[in-house]
Amino acid sequence: PDPAQANDALSAQAAPSSPGLPAPVAGALAVVWGWLRANPILYAGLCVFLTGIAFALGYLVRYDYVSLEARLALIALAGLGMQGLGWRLRRRNALYGLGLMGGGAIVLYFVLFTAARLELLSPLTALCVMSALVLGVALLALAADAELLAALSAVGGFLAPVLLSTGSDNYLGLFGYYALLSLGNALLLRFRLWDIPALISFAAVYGVGGLWGGRSYDPGMFAHMELFLLFFFLLFSYMQLQLAAHADALDARTRGRAGAARRYLHASLLFGLPLLTFSYQYYLTRPYAYAAAFSALGLAAWHVGLGYLLRRRDGAAGQRRVRGRGVAPRAGRARGGARRPRPGRKDDHRGACRRGARPGVA
Repeated sequence: PDPAQANDALSAQAAPSSPGLPAPVAGALAVVWGWLRANPILYAGLCVFLTGIAFALGYLVRYDYVSLEARLALIALAGLGMQGLGWRLRRRNALYGLGLMGGGAIVLYFVLFTAARLELLSPLTALCVMSALVLGVALLALAADAELLAALSAVGGFLAPVLLSTGSDNYLGLFGYYALLSLGNALLLRFRLWDIPALISFAAVYGVGGLWGGRSYDPGMFAHMELFLLFFFLLFSYMQLQLAAHADALDARTRGRAGAARRYLHASLLFGLPLLTFSYQYYLTRPYAYAAAFSALGLAAWHVGLGYLLRRRDGAAGQRRVRGRGVAPRAGRARGGARRPRPGRKDDHRGACRRGARPGVA
């Protein structure tokens, strides 16, 4: 049987009964329960290990016992060792190997974000190393063909700033880091039908961004935050279009309760993206007169233009499919108002009978 169908059936059987919950919530709980039931000791061990790494890094930041560079290097070596061991075990025990690779990627995210936060790396060096790490994790997930690895890496990468927070106001580093992680997940979505990392990116960026904005936003940050908001809106619009283009394939891959939960998650991206973007835009433009009105006009123009382009593309694709089947378009009437003869019409049969020929011969 298809592995995806078998996994959905296992999730549905293993999920606890929840008669009072709506169907999409019950489907999502069934998927999560199926993942946890597959190897609960592995996930519990990874959570304990990664939480310990996060608190160890925070402790090392506050107290100076060994040189900070040496400590970060040792932790980075541990992360690389986990990735190497997971790669070797991926064929013998796929779930365990992928869990180790994902945990190693999360450790590397922790180390790199800590080094950038403590200014041990210059901004350009931190940007280059982070880009290389994001690209490396994406290529590793593609090589292993594992959505679980991509999802674990996304969760750990987006949680790194939250777990390692020191109370500083380096919002450029935070959202620049999130922009690189989201670009990596968009790259994954370009080559694989992996929607979970894209949805994790959307929830993390807009969730953490909203919490940060409510606590620390200042009108002097307007220019930078406006650019970040526009970038994330365009990037997640691209992700949503990719998911919509492959909706039929995703529905075929996940049927039943899991498929219903997945469609509701896609709908949250479809409707949540413009709603949250305009809400944040309104918050940013409060000091400026009519800025919110022009923002609403621009958002409406974007969606109207996007709908028009997609409608034209679908029409052109339909015409190409018709030509590919060998079906000519309807000819209509010839010039001068005369109707063009069509083979197989009743008029042709009658005319042939009047001329003394059999309809079949005509």
